Amino acid sequence: MRHSSQLVAIWQNGESMWTRLCALAQRVFPQRPQRRLRISETLALGDKRQLMIVQCGERQLLIGAAGNFLGTLAELSSEKDSAENKERS
Repeated sequence: MRHSSQLVAIWQNGESMWTRLCALAQRVFPQRPQRRLRISETLALGDKRQLMIVQCGERQLLIGAAGNFLGTLAELSSEKDSAENKERS
């Protein structure tokens, strides 16, 4: 019986240390706001050239990259917009 009470005491102490460590981590490393910008797809074209679909909020952009150049090639319509346009036609 003595060993089980010692194990319970160790477990409870460990749990409180874990709780304190988590609280400290939240103060030291506050949560960052959720990112709005993400690369959803890439396609390598060779010779340091690639195409990327970049999502920024609700917008999708087709970006071309070559060496030190980045350029917006097109704004893509979302699947929802495409479905609405088909219904109107």
